[in-house]
Amino acid sequence: MISKKKMRAAAIGAVTIATVLVAAGAASAVTQGNGSAGAVYVYDTNGAATTNSTSFGWSDDAIASSSAANQNGVFTCNANSTGSYAFITLASKSNAATTPSTWDASKSLGSRVASKDLLNVNLAPSSFNLGAPAGVKNAGGSYYLGLACTSNNGLTVEAAYYRTVTVTATSGAYSTTDTVLTNQFRVTTQPQSQTVAGGSDVTFTAAFGGTDPAAGTNIKWQKAESTATSTWADVPSATTGTLVVTGVTIDADNGDLYRAAVSNDNGSSFIYSDAATLTVSATTGSVGMNATVVNAVDGTLSLAVPANASVTFGAATLVSNFSTSTGVLPNITVNDARVHSRPGWNLTASVSDFSFSTNTISKSQLGLVPAVVSATAAGTSAGSTLTAGTAVYPAVIATGLAANTVGNTVLNGALTFVAPQDKPAGTYTSTMTLTLTSK
Repeated sequence: MISKKKMRAAAIGAVTIATVLVAAGAASAVTQGNGSAGAVYVYDTNGAATTNSTSFGWSDDAIASSSAANQNGVFTCNANSTGSYAFITLASKSNAATTPSTWDASKSLGSRVASKDLLNVNLAPSSFNLGAPAGVKNAGGSYYLGLACTSNNGLTVEAAYYRTVTVTATSGAYSTTDTVLTNQFRVTTQPQSQTVAGGSDVTFTAAFGGTDPAAGTNIKWQKAESTATSTWADVPSATTGTLVVTGVTIDADNGDLYRAAVSNDNGSSFIYSDAATLTVSATTGSVGMNATVVNAVDGTLSLAVPANASVTFGAATLVSNFSTSTGVLPNITVNDARVHSRPGWNLTASVSDFSFSTNTISKSQLGLVPAVVSATAAGTSAGSTLTAGTAVYPAVIATGLAANTVGNTVLNGALTFVAPQDKPAGTYTSTMTLTLTSK
C-alpha cells in the first residue's frame, strides 16, 4: 500500500492505492500493434490482398477482410452492437478509433441484425459522407482507417477494426504502414468507467497480450485530474494490471480519469488503454413510495336567497326628464361543494315586465351592475353590466370557472329603473328569478 494526497478547492481527500497483479494470457487472434480489436487485411478492386507497398487512390476500392486468405473474411460484432460504421481518424488523437465524436470522416454501414456481421466493407475514403473527408485528403498524415461495431445510436464503440495508413496531402493517395502480426503486443482488457458512493474502494483492471516483438514487459497506471483531463501523471508504484483506489470522496476524486500504459520494449514506448472515468456519488439513497388515492366525494351545488327577498327602490327623481330610481339586490350566496369534479357554474337572472294597474313597462328598463361581495372560492366573477333601456334578460349575473370554484361566493348588484316618459306615475312591480346551473 502507498498513500496519495491532493488538494482541490481547499478540500483535502486522502486515498490509498494498491496494486495487484493480473495475469493475461497470450492473444489467440491476429492483430496489429495499433490497438485494433482484430486483424484487418485490405484487398484491392481485383480481390487481391495488398501489402504496405500497395498505394490506394482516394477513391479506389479497398475491401476490408478479417482473413489473410479470403477477401470474404467476416468481422463479428458482439451482441450489444446495434449499428456499424466505416471511419478514418487522425491516429494521434486520444482514443481515436473508439471515440466516434472525434472521427474525421465516416459512413454508416447500417443497423446490425442478429447473425449478420460485417462483410466486404469498402474503406475508400471518398465514400465517407459524414464529417470532413475533404479535410483529411487536403491535410494528409497518419490516420486509422477501418470499421467499427457500435451501440447507443452510434455513440459507443463496441469493437473497432482498423489499419494505420499514411495519407498524402492533396492527392489523398494512401498506403498501410503497420504490420499484421500473429501475436502483436497490445492491450486486451480495457479499464471500465465506474460510479461508486463516497468512501468506497474502486478497482480498475487492464490486461495485455502478445509477445511480438520479444522483449521485457512494463505496465504502469496514469491519472488525469478532473480539473485537467488532458494532463496525465504516473501513479506512484502502480505497475501491475490492477489499480485499487481506496476511500474515494466527491471532493478529491470525482471525475478523475485513469488509464494503463503498457510497453514490451523496456519502456521506450507505450500502448495506452482507453481512459476510465471515476464518478463518486453522494452517500445518500432514495426510497420508492406508492400511495393509493381514491376520489373525494362531491357535495352539492346550491343557491341561497334570503327568505321573502325583495328590493325596494328609492324615491324616484327626474333625470333628463325621465323618472329614475335605484336599489340594491340582497346578498345571494352560491355554495359549490363539489370538491372532486369541480365543473364550474353559471348564475342567470330572468326578469318579468313591470306592471301597474293596466300599465306595463318593459324589463329592458331595468339596469343591473352585478358584483362579487366576497368569495372563499377562487375563479368566480360578476357578469357584465346591463344598461337601463337596453337591458336584455335572461342575463348572466356571475360565473364560476371549472376547477377553481369550491367554496362560497356572495353576490349582489346595483339596480337602476328608468320609466318611459309616457307612463303614468305609480308603483310598478316585477319579479326577478335567479337560476344556478352547473357547467
